[in-house]
Amino acid sequence: MENKSRQVRLLLVEDEGIIALAQKKELERFGYEVEIASHAEEAITKATTLDPLDLILMDIDLGQGRDGTVVAKEILAKREIPVVFLSSHVEPEVVEKTEAITSYGYVVKSSGIMVLHTSIKMALRLFESRQRERERAKELEVITERLRINEDRLSKTMIAVNDGIWDWNLLTNEVYYSPRYYTMSGYEVDEFPHRPEEFFSRVHPDDTQRVQQEVEKHLRGETERFVLEFRFRRKDNSWQWILARGYIVERDEGGKPIRFLGTHTDISDRKRAEQALLESKNRYEAIVSQSFDGIGLFSSDGKVVEWNNKMAEITGIAREEALGKYIWEVMVQVVPEEMKSPSLYHQLKDGFMQLVYGHETGWEGNLREQKIARLDGVIRFVQTLSFRVQSGEESLLCTIMRDITETKQAQEKIVESEDRFRNLAESTPIAILIYQHDKWIYANRAAEVISGYSREEILQMNFWDIVHPEDKKMALELGRRRQHGDRTPRTYEVRVIHKDGSIHWALVYGTGLLVGGEPAGLLSVMDITDRKLVEKRLHDALEEREALLAALPDILFILDGEGRILDFRASEKTALYTSPENFLGKKVTEVLPPEIASQSMQAIQHALEKGEVSLFSYSLFVGGKNRFFEARHSKIDEKRVLGVVRDITDKKEMEERLKESEETYRNLFQNSPVGLFRSRISDGLILECNDQLAKLFGYEKREDVVGKLVSSQNYVDISVRQRMLEIIQKTGEVKNYEVLYRKKDGTTFWARYSARLYPEKGWIEGVFEDVTEEKRAEEELRRQIQEKELILREAHHRIKNNITSIMSLLRIQEDAVTNPEAKSILQDAISRVESMRVMYDKLLLVPDSSTLSVKPYLEELLEAILSIFPGRGRIALSVAIEDFSLDVKRLFPLGIIVNELITNAAKYAFQGRERGSIEVRLEKKEGMVTLSIQDDGVGFSMEKKEKGFGLQLIEMLAAQLEGKCAFFSEGGTKVVVSFPYAEEGC
Repeated sequence: MENKSRQVRLLLVEDEGIIALAQKKELERFGYEVEIASHAEEAITKATTLDPLDLILMDIDLGQGRDGTVVAKEILAKREIPVVFLSSHVEPEVVEKTEAITSYGYVVKSSGIMVLHTSIKMALRLFESRQRERERAKELEVITERLRINEDRLSKTMIAVNDGIWDWNLLTNEVYYSPRYYTMSGYEVDEFPHRPEEFFSRVHPDDTQRVQQEVEKHLRGETERFVLEFRFRRKDNSWQWILARGYIVERDEGGKPIRFLGTHTDISDRKRAEQALLESKNRYEAIVSQSFDGIGLFSSDGKVVEWNNKMAEITGIAREEALGKYIWEVMVQVVPEEMKSPSLYHQLKDGFMQLVYGHETGWEGNLREQKIARLDGVIRFVQTLSFRVQSGEESLLCTIMRDITETKQAQEKIVESEDRFRNLAESTPIAILIYQHDKWIYANRAAEVISGYSREEILQMNFWDIVHPEDKKMALELGRRRQHGDRTPRTYEVRVIHKDGSIHWALVYGTGLLVGGEPAGLLSVMDITDRKLVEKRLHDALEEREALLAALPDILFILDGEGRILDFRASEKTALYTSPENFLGKKVTEVLPPEIASQSMQAIQHALEKGEVSLFSYSLFVGGKNRFFEARHSKIDEKRVLGVVRDITDKKEMEERLKESEETYRNLFQNSPVGLFRSRISDGLILECNDQLAKLFGYEKREDVVGKLVSSQNYVDISVRQRMLEIIQKTGEVKNYEVLYRKKDGTTFWARYSARLYPEKGWIEGVFEDVTEEKRAEEELRRQIQEKELILREAHHRIKNNITSIMSLLRIQEDAVTNPEAKSILQDAISRVESMRVMYDKLLLVPDSSTLSVKPYLEELLEAILSIFPGRGRIALSVAIEDFSLDVKRLFPLGIIVNELITNAAKYAFQGRERGSIEVRLEKKEGMVTLSIQDDGVGFSMEKKEKGFGLQLIEMLAAQLEGKCAFFSEGGTKVVVSFPYAEEGC
């Protein structure tokens, strides 16, 4: 409590020594006596032993993980004293932590000494007010004792629970509001008048009518007591829940009420707790009812208190049949026949009671596999996990049950599949080898034959050791890429060096797989040495093959890269479009119609550049009728192309008949790594698909799906299919639509879905791609980004503290020097650092740190600059700043310019004058930003030749902004800075 006969004594708790020393000096200038505590233990010791001690200034972060709010609680448990919190944090969650403590204020460190001084005075007055409130409460206690014993007890209770008290004189229409009535809602004592309308104006609009009605009913005598819950507006415009109790304590001789007295109790925490409890209950019920696992909850006497839908599905015992029964009565129904016995019922009961009394502990938290028989006779394998749950004072047992029947069956199928693979691998004449991390890990008998090495020798080799030196680089690159999951050719030829030194040609089919959860490569190797010999003989028979080509009915052309026809061969010249003398030596663009000539040139260029065969079809009017041709172009050498033209007129009719079936075949079975399908529009029945689609849904092959699987039953959310159908029916197709599906075994996976509608046929054709891993990667990336953002926020906080330390060092230095010029230089440095601090504060509060709103930044900066000068109260500041965003690179020099101009005005403009005014304007108009700062001071000389550092700095920063500045001295000083507004940077 403030005592005017001595200095107010403060305890400053701050772990940063420089900041503590600077704050101590500033506070002592205001007449305070300041003690410093640099860590939590010293703070507790001094706070409980120093006498007198009037107030504690407590830092939130005390280093070494100590929290100032925790230290404050320990002190307040031993001594009643006002505590004002100091922190660089402005996050709501940090401020909220102090609200649970008897806090007398929360001050941001960068707010300035005037704000801190004002907060200390307010805290001391509030503490003194609370002391007076206690004294008044005691007086009220004595008066109430004389009136009624019960009212006395109620008054004491109100004081104990820290409630607000109101006393309404109905004759004068005045209301007494106790100090706690004001402070519990954030108001200063007596901040609003003692009138009933002040109360009603702060009641929530939705509650006002109800409150007025209840008050009137009590005044008319219709209710024995006035008791009501409603919302009341706090000073900061937030709403708190109030429990109001009141009673007519005095009436006139005619029984008319003349005095209405009551209390206000803050029940906001209770209301929040009730809401949280309701939300928690709803979440619990949703989780239990929608869980993919069976959940059972049992009381300590064995009765079933929860039995969710999945548990009913697994066991076949309905929820309503299980609830309220003993667990052993329920579970005895699902025990398989071979395990049943006359004593089974008592064994189950005794076993459960052993668990309840803790005689068996190995079960808790351990997974167990069991076999059960559903009520319909179906045998299922389940996995159970049991544990205790504390609900209030009652201890419950919880069991989670998961159906693993399909998993067990799948494991058996995997074992069978592995046996089939081994039998097939050992019996096939094709060498089958598996490698992992550059080493062979499996080789069948045929591998011994093709290599000449035993299996034991092969398993000691690298996978490229038996490859011919000229092919080793290719084999090594393909093998490692395949292990990494990269796309590689499925087949290639390689030479193998036999153990006896002979060279064999091998055809290799390679694919990637997982072995032991790690990538590996699987190779099927076929000895093609004999085939290579045949190819050699065929190569030697080129001349014979040329003769055969001459007998073919096709027309052959040799063309160069410009499309010039160098030679031709035709069995019948009547099949030519025109006579040879019209095309030999000429370009196709000179001979053929433009459209066909263009196709020919594209085919020629493709063959020369890619080395691939180009095929296209066209029609020409030949021999008096329109005929159809097919042209193939292949590369002869770097300059020539062979064109083969075949008359396909006779085949056209057959092609038209086969077109539909060939199109279907190409769409569904073109060796695609993704699922392809055709489904019925009405219900999603799969009409056709490939094996990949069947595997995506947990089946082995397409025959397990076609005509059987109705895809609409596999949507986790069936409404998604309806939305996709609406898109398809509106646009005819859907592309890259991501959907969550359910597999045969009940597990879910994400698929990317693209499809096209064929309304005349009543079906949809499309593509499925499993993107589950991609979705998981996206979630992981999002989690990592959130972690980095948290780390960045902590780094920003430390930087902000460092800036505060720099300002504190400068202020200490300023206090230490006596030279006026040096003191002025230090003040300039402090104000420039202050402009950086204000910008950094703003950047911490916005999601995009590249731009910042100009108005709040400059308004705070102006107040921070002027607060440095002792004569701040004699300077009237007028501000008119347009609100728009500016990129930080341009806003920072603008802030320095404002700092220099305001500092100069505050220091020099009003020398010898009692008062002065400064006007600041900023606007954005027609692509330009204009800053105007004008004072009504003494002005400056326009003839002064040498400019000080400040004016040089202003001109340099204006040039940096690609702008200009102008100075005027009429009735004071006016400086105008204008620069272009860069739209793309804002």
